[in-house]
Amino acid sequence: MVSCTNCKQPLPGQALFCPHCGQSIKVSTRPWLEVFKELLKDMFDFDGRVLGSWPLILPDSPTTSPDHKIELASHIGP
Repeated sequence: MVSCTNCKQPLPGQALFCPHCGQSIKVSTRPWLEVFKELLKDMFDFDGRVLGSWPLILPDSPTTSPDHKIELASHIGP
């Protein structure tokens, strides 16, 4: 009889999921290179908003000069 790889309980005949813990019976493997590429993509992926932030981050930008007035927006509740 086949047992669940997660909880080690016996599985009924044509089960797709373990009735005890809900673990999928299908065992899937992914090549390590695919996992590594996905990790790098998630770590270094940028969205469009990051381009608007560069002038605020760079030290020589007009928005970070000492005489630039910083105006903070007041908090608006939900």
